[in-house]
Amino acid sequence: MSAADRILRPLSLGDYRAAPADRQFLTQGAILYSTCDEDSWSELKGLCLEPDDVVLSVTGSGCRTLNLLLGGPKKIVSIDANPLQNHLLELKMAGIRALPCHGFAEFIGLAPSKRRLDRYQDLRGSLSDRARDFWDRNPHVIRRGVLYSGAHERFYARYIGPLIRTLRPGKTRRLFAHTSLEDQLRFFDEEWDTPRWRAALALLARPRLTRLLLHDPSYYAFIERGVSLADYLNTCLRDVLSHHLAAENHLLALLILGRYLDNRAVPPYLSPDHYDTVRANLDAVEIVTGSLDTVLAATPAETYSKYSLSDIAGWTSPEEFANILGEVTRTAKPGGRFCYRNFLSDRRVPPELADSVVVRDELGDRLGRTDLAIAFTLVVGDIENRSFGSGAEH
Repeated sequence: MSAADRILRPLSLGDYRAAPADRQFLTQGAILYSTCDEDSWSELKGLCLEPDDVVLSVTGSGCRTLNLLLGGPKKIVSIDANPLQNHLLELKMAGIRALPCHGFAEFIGLAPSKRRLDRYQDLRGSLSDRARDFWDRNPHVIRRGVLYSGAHERFYARYIGPLIRTLRPGKTRRLFAHTSLEDQLRFFDEEWDTPRWRAALALLARPRLTRLLLHDPSYYAFIERGVSLADYLNTCLRDVLSHHLAAENHLLALLILGRYLDNRAVPPYLSPDHYDTVRANLDAVEIVTGSLDTVLAATPAETYSKYSLSDIAGWTSPEEFANILGEVTRTAKPGGRFCYRNFLSDRRVPPELADSVVVRDELGDRLGRTDLAIAFTLVVGDIENRSFGSGAEH
């Protein structure tokens, strides 16, 4: 091990406990994701969910699946190869069922509380046996609140946020104080985007450093950008700040501050404005544990009408990616639609699927330009349906 590796060798990003068979799914001592790192409003607009839709959603932190309930689909099958991520979704769903919005915010860790373990005792009976066993092993995590307990969330809070705030101690506060997009963008151009900032971003954008600290091989597994990552990320940050106030962007707050600012700038399912809708639609969710390609291969044709595939391009090889999209076209109902994200890549629909898929480039580009997240682009595709007008989102 080199001297640099010894210096940068990370402490554990979490202290989760799991049964022996499940320990392989812990990343640096934690579940991988515990809250949103994507903007579900973009997917809701892109997928145009309807009451008779049957949706496939990648679980991740569970936020995507819960947010999609705002579209009121008939059913959402939430799939993840990591059972611990599904256990987290179960816990969130049990909490939402049992608690009003303010009570759930306290239980999950969005608001302060000293009664989280009491709340857990009230709702643990509604969990599956495996999920209950997992959370029974982790009362210390529940006591602190699980919202920011994932490896990615703790990575932001331990490494990314402190470095940014150290470089920009007073300017960070000012970034989140702007009430005008024009003033915010002028502040970024004139005071934030300095040579020192670009040098720090070049350090943060080194894939080897991120792999070393986070130990998530998928984070930069399939980079396909032919430009400087630091320059690309800086351009993406500027684009986001030109469309959204920092104070209203929960994803930017999580990245820089390690937490959400308040209960207004939060993922949709946590918002008081949308909580009751999500709560009323929880029975639509079915949770499945298994790899996406395996589950799809065992799925009958014409099962799903919509697919929310997250950033599958970031953790699959080109061959695996093409196989998954092939299974999507096989299992889709005619006129179905899918949405996936690219992170530091530009993975397009494989040409061999050109006869089955119509890529909605204009819609994907428009949604990507106004997305709250940094460095994500979106691809929206219709399956075996070329009848949509060029200007329509439906």
